[in-house]
Amino acid sequence: MDQFDDDDYKYFVRDTKQEQPHKDYTLEECEDLATDSGVTSFTYRGPNYSAIKWRNSCVLLNKPSGYVPRSIQSTNTVKSGCVDPSKTWPNCN
Repeated sequence: MDQFDDDDYKYFVRDTKQEQPHKDYTLEECEDLATDSGVTSFTYRGPNYSAIKWRNSCVLLNKPSGYVPRSIQSTNTVKSGCVDPSKTWPNCN
């Protein structure tokens, strides 16, 4: 099970596994999706993510600068980034 807190979900704009549970995304597709969606940041859950059902998926976020959901802090199997290339995660605003 994903380990996001209720507080985390208020910043979520979109989670691809909830919309399309059987579609896998690449990191590049997540970056493109985030850019096209007008969000500030994204997280890609990679192929080695601990919860199998959430692997290869994207979470699109509009979050306050410096905010990092707990599950993203605790794993090295995700890649998070800012849509604006001049900004650096987690300060995407």
